[in-house]
Amino acid sequence: QCVLAAGCREQTLGALPVSGTRPAGIFTAGTAQRLVNIGNYDIGDEIVILGSGDIGQIMARRFVLRGKRVVAMIEQHNALGGLARNRRECILAYHIPVILSATVDEMIGEGRISGVMVRHLDTGRRELLPCRTLVTALGLIPEQELIAPWGKDNLPPWLHICGNCDYVHEIVDSVTAQAEALGERLGKNSM
Repeated sequence: QCVLAAGCREQTLGALPVSGTRPAGIFTAGTAQRLVNIGNYDIGDEIVILGSGDIGQIMARRFVLRGKRVVAMIEQHNALGGLARNRRECILAYHIPVILSATVDEMIGEGRISGVMVRHLDTGRRELLPCRTLVTALGLIPEQELIAPWGKDNLPPWLHICGNCDYVHEIVDSVTAQAEALGERLGKNSM
């Protein structure tokens, strides 16, 4: 038996129709989280966050706690994503500015980002937001490249997937529960 628990990868800015250069200072939320929390790196003082997933909201709070200014969190939908708890404890509690029904459609800057052009999806109006860092929280994609020859629904009987490479779980507890259940089932089948 083989169990694939490869997790997810983050959707990057390259997946969006964004014009302009690709200057330094653009990070996915997971990369920003690792650099700031584990590496203790400073990734910038004026930060725009594109997308409002849980990691983006948690990092917005983290940036404020580290003395940084979150210029805005920009979300394409008309409401924030993620868990209600994160909205309360991260966005509302730390007064993070939010721009709903909008996206970033252009990077500004040579060498290092100096701003982003925000396009309001309801009106088409564009506005420049100066910033030195852009953090993208655009969502997760299950890592299924290794099973591509079969496809998720046509796996051979010896190959199993679990966790976030199966599908994106809302919370880590369900990832653990799914893995434990698969382990028990495979253990019983091998006896």
